[in-house]
Amino acid sequence: MKQIGELNRLYTDYRDLKVLGSGQFGKVYRAIHKLDKMDYAIKVIEVQGANQTRHELYAMASLAISCDERVLKHTVRYFSSWQRKRELYIVMELCRQSVREYVAKKR
Repeated sequence: MKQIGELNRLYTDYRDLKVLGSGQFGKVYRAIHKLDKMDYAIKVIEVQGANQTRHELYAMASLAISCDERVLKHTVRYFSSWQRKRELYIVMELCRQSVREYVAKKR
């Protein structure tokens, strides 16, 4: 991620950034919010256009609003998002283990 000209909220609002993973769709960072001192996972993806951005945000917000308690316990919590140029930042609950680790422990 480049900082060209303007400050990026990723750097102004969060500290102790560490890459948790990366792939075809972007990177996921572990970060601590400077105000509430909580750990978060921040997914950074490059978007192709406004329609893709709206689609991603609508899907995340719909899931966060419409889920009942039985579904929520199996869902990563969505907190916020923003877009900067061609990158979409999605702030989510930081899980302490991967899905693969969780499944392995359940077996």
